[in-house]
Amino acid sequence: KVLPFEQYHNSEITWENVAKFLYSESLISNEILKDRILNQGGAFRGNVEIQSGLWFAPQGRKSVFSHFPGVAELLYKLNKSVDNTNCGYYEDKPCNCNSDWHLQGIRISMTDRVTGYHADTVDAIFWQILGTSLWEVDQKETYELNPGDIIYLPTETEHKVWGVGPRLGLIIDNLNTKYLK
Repeated sequence: KVLPFEQYHNSEITWENVAKFLYSESLISNEILKDRILNQGGAFRGNVEIQSGLWFAPQGRKSVFSHFPGVAELLYKLNKSVDNTNCGYYEDKPCNCNSDWHLQGIRISMTDRVTGYHADTVDAIFWQILGTSLWEVDQKETYELNPGDIIYLPTETEHKVWGVGPRLGLIIDNLNTKYLK
C-alpha cells in the first residue's frame, strides 16, 4: 500500500545548498558516467548527469551527507522504525551492511518534466525537500508532496512524477524490501 506522510521530516536545506552541491559535483571526474552518457546520448558535467528539461541526477551519494543537513537523521529515523540501527548507513562513509533503508540518490528538477510511468524493483521512499511534486500512482490516485513530506512505494508500484516549479527530492530504497512499521 502506498503511504504518504505529511511533514515527516523537515530540513534546513536551501537552494544555496543545492547550487553549491551541483557545483562541487560538477568538478569531480566520473569516467563511468562519461562512457555511459556517450553511449546512450545525453549530457553530463563531472559527476552530474543532466537530462532533458534541466533535470539533474548527481552521482555522488557520499557527498550528499555533507551538503544536505537532515539526510543522515532521516535515514537513522527510517531504519530505527524497523529496529535496525546497528550500521553506519547514516554516516558520511561507505556502508556495506544490511540496513533496511539506504540513500539511492538525489534528484533536482528545474522544470515541470514528467517521468513516465515506471515501477521500482524494490520498496522506495521519496522525501520532498524543496518545491512541490505530484505523484500519480497506479493511474488512479494523485498525491501532492510538499517540503517535509515523504511517500512510501512498495515494490513494483507503478507511478509517474512531475513538479510544480523547481524541486529537490531524495530517493531512499530498501534493498531488503521490508515494510515500514
